[in-house]
Order: sequence, then structure tokens, then C-alpha cells
Amino acid sequence: MHNKKIVITGGAGYIGWHLSKMLLEKGWKVVILDDLLFGDSVVRELEGNTNFTSIKGNILNIADIALTLKGAYAVIHLAAVVGDPACSKNPDLAKMVNIESTKTIVNVANDCGVSRFLFASSCSVYGVSSPDIFLNEGSYMNPVSLYAETRIISEDIILSNCIRPIPTILRLATAYGYSKRMRFDLAVNLMTSRGLDEGRVKVFGGKQYRPFVHCEDIASAFISVLEAEEKKIAREVFNVGSNEQNYRLEELGALIGET
Repeated sequence: MHNKKIVITGGAGYIGWHLSKMLLEKGWKVVILDDLLFGDSVVRELEGNTNFTSIKGNILNIADIALTLKGAYAVIHLAAVVGDPACSKNPDLAKMVNIESTKTIVNVANDCGVSRFLFASSCSVYGVSSPDIFLNEGSYMNPVSLYAETRIISEDIILSNCIRPIPTILRLATAYGYSKRMRFDLAVNLMTSRGLDEGRVKVFGGKQYRPFVHCEDIASAFISVLEAEEKKIAREVFNVGSNEQNYRLEELGALIGET
């Protein structure tokens, strides 16, 4: 039993639900900071646990951040405008939420004496590469979208400015799978939903490869880093995914169609 306070920004979201549940099962105290823009279904499910606290707030509000991070052992920063389409729709808002909030959270974490800072970055920072090349954490970053650019800038802010918190970056492959707060803008989930609804799977531009990872595995990765020895994860960057789940979109569509 850990009995330490973990703050999850965006904790009522797609990954946050799995992460909050798993941490609570391990005995951590979980505090989520979320504006509940997509509803409170996650909060309603978990609020009966005495180790769970939900704070409805905004990651752009320094007072909300300070209230939430006080006495925290670690912060797991998930909250963001996620994905290329969402960032392209309102670039100024995306930059503010994805970059400016990171600056504020890092500064408050330093002031509050937080011990660890885990950040949800993205494999999109690598951009488009040849299917014959396998990328690792040292590969050249070549962002081709605003979302990817905000992840790179945020990584740099965290690694350059975390003083007390030990920073760790997790670059996530494209998520899929069930969550209490579902997302149907993700490739696997969208294809599956449309296949069930329309009786066929539509694939657009199916030749490109995409790396995938189940949302529960993402949550497990964060917990593995959180519980690892400091010397093993301090200022490290980890790709979260597997070569076995790299698929062309047309292959993915065929697999979903067969099921």
C-alpha cells in the first residue's frame, strides 16, 4: 500500500479512468483535476472510494493547480487538446492549453515540492518515416502537425525546468480500447464503431503505418514508471507501444472487418 497522493490532470478522461482505477487498487491516493468538459461519468464511478478526490478545475488556472498539487508526491499530466484535428480547429487555444498550462504546472510542482512529474507525450513527435525504419527514443523528431509541435515544446519545458520533480516523458502510440469515457475519434475505435453501425469498415488512405497501444497498457506504463527506482526513470523518455501492434490502416480495417 503506497498511501501517497498522486495528481492526474485530465483524470476524468479516456486514459485517466484506467489510470485512476489502477492506482486506487494499488493503494495510492488519487486526486484528479479536470474541467469535466466531457461529463462526470468517471467521477461518479470512483467517488465512493475514500482515497479518491475530484477537483473540478482548469489547468490554465494557477489557483486550481496550486490547490490540487499541495502535498502531492507526483503529478501525471494527461490533460491537453489531443490530436491533429482538435488542435487545428482552434490553434491558439491548443497552444495555450498544451504549452502554457505545462509551464504553470511545472512551476507550481517545483514550489510544492512534488517528487515526480510524468508527462503524456506522443509518438507523433517523430513525424512520418519510412515503413522500413523502426524509431526509438533517440530518433530524430520531425513534427508535421501543431499537436506534435506542442508535445515537443512541452517536453522541453518539463526537462529544462523541473527542479525538484523528477521528470519522465512517455511518448504514446495511438490508443484504442474501451474506457468509461470513450473516444471515437481514434482509428481502431472509430472503425469498430462504424463497422458495427454500418456493417462495413471504411478506410481512408490505408497504406500508411500507425503504431497502436491499448489504453489499459498506457495506464500500466505510467504506473510502472511511477513505481520504478528514481535512477531508472529520471529525465528519461520512453516510447509506449510495441512493434507487434504496428499496422497499415488497410490491414487494421481488414482485421476489424473479419471480427
